[in-house]
Amino acid sequence: MANLGHILAIDVGTGAVRAALFAADGRLLSSVASVPYEPQWVPERPDFSQVDPAAWLDAIETAIGILRAESSLGSVAAVGVSGLFPALIAFDSAGHPLGPAILYSDRRSQTELEAIRLAGIGEAMEQLTGSALTPGTTSVTSLLWLRNHEPATFARATTVGHVNTLIGHWLTGQWGMDRSNASLTGLFDTRAGHWSATLCSALGIDLGLLPPLIEGSRPVGALLAPAANHLGLPEGIPVAMGGGDTLCAALGCGATAPGDFYISSGTTDTLGLCLDRYAYDPRLYCCGHVVPDRYVSIAPMTYTGGCLRWFVSQFCGEADYAALERAASDVPPGSGGLVFLPYLKGERSPVHDPDARGVYFGLTDTTTRDAMGRAVLEGVAYGIRHCLEAMEQAHSVRVAELVVVGKPGRSGLWNQIKANVTGRRVRALGFDERSLLGAAVTGALAAGLLRAETEAGGRLAGLEAFLAPHAAAERVYDPGDETRAIYDRLYGVFTDLYTVARGAGLFERLYDTGTHRP
Repeated sequence: MANLGHILAIDVGTGAVRAALFAADGRLLSSVASVPYEPQWVPERPDFSQVDPAAWLDAIETAIGILRAESSLGSVAAVGVSGLFPALIAFDSAGHPLGPAILYSDRRSQTELEAIRLAGIGEAMEQLTGSALTPGTTSVTSLLWLRNHEPATFARATTVGHVNTLIGHWLTGQWGMDRSNASLTGLFDTRAGHWSATLCSALGIDLGLLPPLIEGSRPVGALLAPAANHLGLPEGIPVAMGGGDTLCAALGCGATAPGDFYISSGTTDTLGLCLDRYAYDPRLYCCGHVVPDRYVSIAPMTYTGGCLRWFVSQFCGEADYAALERAASDVPPGSGGLVFLPYLKGERSPVHDPDARGVYFGLTDTTTRDAMGRAVLEGVAYGIRHCLEAMEQAHSVRVAELVVVGKPGRSGLWNQIKANVTGRRVRALGFDERSLLGAAVTGALAAGLLRAETEAGGRLAGLEAFLAPHAAAERVYDPGDETRAIYDRLYGVFTDLYTVARGAGLFERLYDTGTHRP
């Protein structure tokens, strides 16, 4: 099988692009090349979250160059793509981006969202698309912002898309978007699997702006000669459409059968439950999977790992995450009655509140920095439990085990806290880069190196064998009975704290009429 060809996988994450080479049997053949990129900060507009698309393409070129320096890429038989989503990009007739990509965490389009609700079509949009309307996370609100605030740019746009639209066109000259990305545009009939002419008409959006829909496991096109020569890859190999990083992570940990559950952890944490049918709940998002005939109910939080990064950078000086973990492990469970709301950038599931803000509740003159650090870890775990309960209620299931993927899964303390707070076993997978691995799977499927047939139980033929080389070093954390009463009580404080603050309008009262919502 090793002679059948290799797969180049690309993953555009939040803050870095990663690339790696995989064999047709799933083995990792290279290092994981990780190249950071800088977002575009707009100091006077903290509600903006955007990236120059050229920074992504430059980082991809650099990452591929690192791999090429290790060995020839002449054996590559396919390319698979994963990327953060959504990230709205408008393109001109030549295929060039007309400005920065507006990311999922962007909050500039709150007014556009309010206009949709005032027009009385918000609920119908959510029912049809499967997604709660959220500024930035529903990319049509970003598109409407572009129309309202940069009309000249909007008028030049001939196509709009997300990250894999950008990469697919760059490599093949073809336009496309997969179902996972389309599900978060606000313009996609997720149950039926096509763009909604009704929604486009209601919002005054030209249906012709939207790219063709292509399954994530199918090629958007063949690698063009100029890109092939520039990158050192064989001309004409298929480029898989791939999909959103959370859905590629699902594929990368084998979540393709109904009932498979996972948590993709990083700057944000997203809970995912694989389904064989469309199912909408207003607290969650229902997305098309990157493989056919599957959906994934997701509960994306907004800034989980980001909260920890914020705490370390602001309060720990030169300390690293390992030092924080060692210090926090000496703090008793419950952090001395300190509760942290991890809403530094608002929150998505299950409350969908862009105005929510981070809160430390329970500070006293004996509270230590270490207790505050542990409270961040516990606050994220409370948020996971909040989402988990919503997901179980929505789909009438009981999740017995939390499969955790991503770099935060390396933290033994955090995994144990998540197990104790949720009362569920946590299984942390040993290979961090599951979105990258999922991108490799889409490339293998597009090139015919893996069969796409569904086996009994709903799993793809050959997928288990492809993922097997990455099964080592899994760690399991069982919930501790001794912490259950503490965490149950403080979880109640966590949920009530948000409910009371929201009900009293405290978050909105943080802003006056001249202040942008960050």
